[in-house]
Amino acid sequence: MARRGPPGLAARDFADYLPTLAAERRISLGADLISDLLRVQDRDSTGIADNELVATGILLLNADRETTVNVIGNGLGALLAQLDQLAIVRASIGDQAQLAVAC
Repeated sequence: MARRGPPGLAARDFADYLPTLAAERRISLGADLISDLLRVQDRDSTGIADNELVATGILLLNADRETTVNVIGNGLGALLAQLDQLAIVRASIGDQAQLAVAC
């Protein structure tokens, strides 16, 4: 079983990491989301502040997690409510092409 740290530790670590990553990207922009955010200029020609970057990064991370959790949960709920569809999925395990057609 995976060991877990205190609640919120991963979020704090992520929030602490983003300004460091932003500083690296300010020196050398790449082909990634952080670099794209740093390229954006406000109307007054100022770039995104570190606190804005951290808030945006946390928002995007949480949005991604919520989407994944909801898709898995709703998909599983739908399969359990439609046992004939669950049987098709079970019969198609191992055959990705058949599974794609079934869904």
